[in-house]
Amino acid sequence: MSNGVIVGASRCADCGEVRLPAVERCMSCRSTDVIACEVGGAGRLLAVSQVHTPLRDGQPWLAVLAEVDRGLRVVGLGRPPLAVGDDVVVVAEQEGVPVFAGGGGA
Repeated sequence: MSNGVIVGASRCADCGEVRLPAVERCMSCRSTDVIACEVGGAGRLLAVSQVHTPLRDGQPWLAVLAEVDRGLRVVGLGRPPLAVGDDVVVVAEQEGVPVFAGGGGA
C-alpha cells in the first residue's frame, strides 16, 4: 500500500462490484468468482479526528475516513495538516493501515 494505491480489495468478475477488504463471495450477486485487485488511493477526506490516547511515539495522531476510487470509504491514519473536504492520497502503510496525506503527498 503506497504510491497512491490500496491493495487487498476484491472485484466480482460477474457484476464488477469492488469490496475492501477483499471478500470470497460477492455481496451483491453472491458469485464466488471474485478476483484480488488494487484500488486508487486518491480521494477526498470525509472525516478527521485527532486522537490523544493512546499516544503514538508520544504524539497525538489523526484517524481519518476517506472516500477513494469507486466510492470506497477507507479508515486510516492521517498526516497533518488535514481538514474535512481536503483532497488526499495514500502515501504509506503503517501496520497494514493506509496513511493519507494532503493531495500533494506531503
